[in-house]
Amino acid sequence: MRCAFGKNVGTAARVKRGQRVISIQVNADHYLTARDALRKASMKFPTPCTIRLIRGHEHLKGLI
Repeated sequence: MRCAFGKNVGTAARVKRGQRVISIQVNADHYLTARDALRKASMKFPTPCTIRLIRGHEHLKGLI
């Protein structure tokens, strides 16, 4: 019985709730572009996603 398990049909990642999937680091002037890019990337995932700002709140006053 060669190849008894057949072919792979896809790939998957085992991600727990609250685990980071994508992280990026940008300057404050590119923040809005990066946030929009992450929003568009989140549409490709089959689960709801949130975008969180970890550091740099003080540099983004007026942009958030």
